[in-house]
Amino acid sequence: MMRAIDMADSYRAGRYVNVWTLVGGWPRCHGGPMDVTTVDQPVIARQLAINAAVRALAAAADAYEAAAHLTARPCPPVTLGAGPDGAAVPNPAFQAWTDALALVSGAGRDLLCLVATRGADYPRGDDGQPIAAYVMDLPPPPTLTPGAETADWDGTAWTVRPVTADEAVAWRALMAVRYPRRMSASDLVVRLLTGAEWLAIVADAHPSEGGASLAALLLGAGTQYVDLDAERTAAQLRAWVDRGLITPDRMAWILTGQPPAE
Repeated sequence: MMRAIDMADSYRAGRYVNVWTLVGGWPRCHGGPMDVTTVDQPVIARQLAINAAVRALAAAADAYEAAAHLTARPCPPVTLGAGPDGAAVPNPAFQAWTDALALVSGAGRDLLCLVATRGADYPRGDDGQPIAAYVMDLPPPPTLTPGAETADWDGTAWTVRPVTADEAVAWRALMAVRYPRRMSASDLVVRLLTGAEWLAIVADAHPSEGGASLAALLLGAGTQYVDLDAERTAAQLRAWVDRGLITPDRMAWILTGQPPAE
């Protein structure tokens, strides 16, 4: 069966985001994936929060099962004998066993139900009757600022928080699929510039160069693509800012690779 550690958020180089849930207590993709290039960013952000919640639940069940397996064995010795100085040497296996025992002993009702559901052996309540199987039924996360916020599920409610550094890197990787960092000069015009900006740039160019000057300005020698991460591109955009053809805010937005309408 799939474990939490195997639950990838995306596949095919980040083009598709998996939609995870728990079925019979085990991680499973539900329905079709989300296409990063077409699905709205807030929807993707909420799905990533749901994925993290499902992963955390699966990880808790995985940890409980591993701990239960360990504590089913005899308790290891507390020490490994005496060291060179005569002092007792702690046994790491004993510490691991006691940690596992604490995890098993402290498991809550929901976790026990989830683990039991995996084996179709449901725990019993105080009346001796089996408790119903665990069913994944999370409420929708709140609206999030994509790339800046996510939400954690604590079993009863969602809590919005800023993304971590790793989560920010993962989001930028997804957006690099949605908004390519390398493109032809003509694609840059179509995707990233407004009509007014393009007309201003063409009018500013030398009459003999016309619109074709964009390629000469943005493409490096021997290359075929505009690279939004290249200093050459930023330098040309700054030149357009200096000439009043685009604003500084638009320059920053263009360098994100996102179209004007988004």
